[in-house]
Amino acid sequence: MAHQVDVHVGSKVRERRKVKGLTQVQVATELGITFQQMQKYETGSNRISSSKLFEIAKFMDCPITYFFEGLDGVEADGEAPRTQTEVRMLHATRAMPEKLRSKLLEMAEMMVDKAS
Repeated sequence: MAHQVDVHVGSKVRERRKVKGLTQVQVATELGITFQQMQKYETGSNRISSSKLFEIAKFMDCPITYFFEGLDGVEADGEAPRTQTEVRMLHATRAMPEKLRSKLLEMAEMMVDKAS
């Protein structure tokens, strides 16, 4: 039976892969593994070694701590735990060019002002 941490880390790998718009085949090819192994990583049925998790984080352009966020006692960047939507938004915006990120922030701030 898979350990809950392995399942959680695997689900975060899947989440990040989808946010980045990548397929299992693309990630597996980059990591030098089969897509079946990638499937097993994402379900938590196979544990991801620390070196492989490091490679995944580097390829998916996120801190390695991302994969542990949401576990009991693990908070994002030392802040209060974030909702799934906040995490997805944060990671999606980190992948954007700075100019686009600035425009998105302006739009979000205008929406908050109108809602107040």
